[in-house]
Amino acid sequence: LPWHVIPRAASDVSADPDALTMVEGGTDEVTLTNDGVGDALVESFDWLDSRDASPSDETFAGTPAMDLAALGARQFVVGDGCAVYHEFAVTMHERLSHANMPAGVFLELDATGDGQPDGFAFNGPGLFIFPGLIDHVNLTLVADAEFNLVALYFSGHQMNTKTVVLPLCAGDLGLGEDDLGATIDVTASTILYSDRFYVGGELSGSIELGANQFEPTDSLDVPAGDSTVAEWLATGADGTAQGVMAVLTGDGYDRLSGAPADNEVLYLDADVEPAPVLEALEVTPSEAEIEVGATQQFSATAIYDDESTQDVTAEATWASDDADVATVDDEGLATGVSVGEATITATYEEESDAATLTVVEVPVVPDDEVFRLFGDDRIETAIEISQATFADHDANDDDNTEGAFAGRHEQDLTADSVVLARSTDFPDALAGTPLAEAVGAPILLTPSAGLDDRVAAEIQRILAPGGTVHLLGGTAALRAEVEAAVDDLGYETNRIAGATRFETAVAIADVLDRDTIMITTGVTFPDALAAGAAAAESDAAVLLTTSDRPHPAVDGYLTGLDEPTVYAVGGPAARAYTEAEPVFGPTREDTAVEVAEAFFEDPEQIGVARRDAFPDALAGGAHIGRLGGPLLLTLTGRLHEAPESYVCANAESIHTGFIYGGTAAVSDATADALAARMAGDGCPADNNDND
Repeated sequence: LPWHVIPRAASDVSADPDALTMVEGGTDEVTLTNDGVGDALVESFDWLDSRDASPSDETFAGTPAMDLAALGARQFVVGDGCAVYHEFAVTMHERLSHANMPAGVFLELDATGDGQPDGFAFNGPGLFIFPGLIDHVNLTLVADAEFNLVALYFSGHQMNTKTVVLPLCAGDLGLGEDDLGATIDVTASTILYSDRFYVGGELSGSIELGANQFEPTDSLDVPAGDSTVAEWLATGADGTAQGVMAVLTGDGYDRLSGAPADNEVLYLDADVEPAPVLEALEVTPSEAEIEVGATQQFSATAIYDDESTQDVTAEATWASDDADVATVDDEGLATGVSVGEATITATYEEESDAATLTVVEVPVVPDDEVFRLFGDDRIETAIEISQATFADHDANDDDNTEGAFAGRHEQDLTADSVVLARSTDFPDALAGTPLAEAVGAPILLTPSAGLDDRVAAEIQRILAPGGTVHLLGGTAALRAEVEAAVDDLGYETNRIAGATRFETAVAIADVLDRDTIMITTGVTFPDALAAGAAAAESDAAVLLTTSDRPHPAVDGYLTGLDEPTVYAVGGPAARAYTEAEPVFGPTREDTAVEVAEAFFEDPEQIGVARRDAFPDALAGGAHIGRLGGPLLLTLTGRLHEAPESYVCANAESIHTGFIYGGTAAVSDATADALAARMAGDGCPADNNDND
């Protein structure tokens, strides 16, 4: 039998999906599934042009099938005299067959854009080109514009196939590596001679010399009964390709035109959107501070004109303008070298952005230490706390500008005002702690009937003439004589008061104007004392309610806020306001610890006061809240289990403890136990972060 009718194993490949969607420079993939009995090899070309089949009564009626279906091209830059090796795939609607008639594919190539061919290529069986050669040799002849033969290529047998591949070199057309990127226009047609010449309809397209528009990863095998994922890249090369023309050859054949009789061609449309244009580069964080020897990771984000972004940290080029201060590696990780300021710059493509990195000394962590702040009575204790915090208002900047414990925190300790409260009862003062922190003031205590001389002296020490003294409560709390005495000292007075303690708290909240609210009971003081320090740290206001029932003053204030964040501190408040975030424990000591855990992360300083007396804790709450630490409550004679457990759990961060009040309020034994737990001594093994 003639060779071309021997049965061959046929593949049957389909693609899912049958189209590609990608951005210029991006990729897309399809799954190729082979339901045939023969393995298939996928070779892909840029799909340049295609056409429907001609009607049977036109052109090829009564002749062997020569009707063009599609034209594809692929290129390989090889250098030397060839420069670029081309393969042009031409596909028919039916198999190209009939050994007894001259048939071939004819290409015209225009490399100059003048509409005139600069070269030709003809593909046909060697039997008709060079009589005497065996018929299974397929030849491609390349000629110049004058039809002078310039090259001859051998390829596989073209008969019994739908696809013919014509190879040629750019050098055959007089093109070299200097011409890479030039446009070549390609026109394909078919020629068959029977009783006359039949010239088929044309297919045409253009290519950019040396560049495929759709680049496959590799040739892919699709075994019979199996699937393979194929991926293509939209390179951004210019040309007229409308997608990928995937030609499948049969088992055992390594040339495209040696495919079995049932070889297939898949056409994958490609929708390619222009690549977004880089508009800016953003380095984050824009400012950072680290210690000498520490590191800071910077990130670079590319911002495109379509509002998309891309993390290009690894691709960007990083530089420091002062390597003696800070260095930066290729991944944007900066390292502090010495104290100073460096600019860290990232560059990606043509865009740059910079961040400022400040390098500071490694701070010396103080040894664990407990300080007791106290006086002979509650009024003197509040004064002692003020003196430990605020400098003389007329002190020289180089002399005594900080309080006694300034070395343990970083604060500007010049008093801006004073908050004055009644020394004999707590109601009006409970909400005053966040106010004192906000206005840069201590809380000082005085009898209701008049201004204590010691308090007057402290006000004059810390507050410049003309400053403001805030009086908490109405004249039942601080009588008019107190206000008059403050006026006589040369200060402005600002009385913040309501009809009751509940309305006074609302009046203080009005002054603060904050959206974070901590509600606590105003019937007793412990929960409010702990909440006050937390409110000072968290920019919140404290409101008071009656036992475990809502209060109209609180309800009215909350109604006027736009989406406030509300906490209920203590059991009574949590029962009164069930929709608020509850923060409480079974005892007042446990509630103070719950507040500390909720609002203070890794505290460096803590305050401790007696659980059953308000004055020392009131002034102390403003002090420790200003330092960013919680206020804990304890028994007089021993350290309560709740604060003890909290200190043990945070011993790694806590280095300073303040006890408010004398030994009658908090005993030396309690103070010693606090110091020991801060050092990790006496803590359970699973609680001791120092171990």
